[in-house]
Amino acid sequence: MKALFTTFVLALALLASAHTATANDDENVYVNGQYLSSDGDNYGMTFSVSSSVPEPTCVFPYVTSSDNVVGGVGSPYQLGANEQNVHIGQFNRADSSRGWSVQVSARWHRGGC
Repeated sequence: MKALFTTFVLALALLASAHTATANDDENVYVNGQYLSSDGDNYGMTFSVSSSVPEPTCVFPYVTSSDNVVGGVGSPYQLGANEQNVHIGQFNRADSSRGWSVQVSARWHRGGC
């Protein structure tokens, strides 16, 4: 009975430590996009990542959708704690006679790359 109780207490302790290792709701890595413009014409977009995680993170940006653009994002990037505005890539419109679009997202984990 004592061994069963000890196992139960140990399992609760492991569960509690696993829970504290997860990210808080306000900890995240964000992808920011900024239009590139000339004479009022948006001809492209540059992307950066920012972190609100209080320790180093490894970030893996990727394109979720694109149409009529050339360019790309690199991967992976090592970010310091709460590091902001790290340039990850750029896209420009390929054919100026057509509309264009691009969306970039990122996966990340705590620690080194």
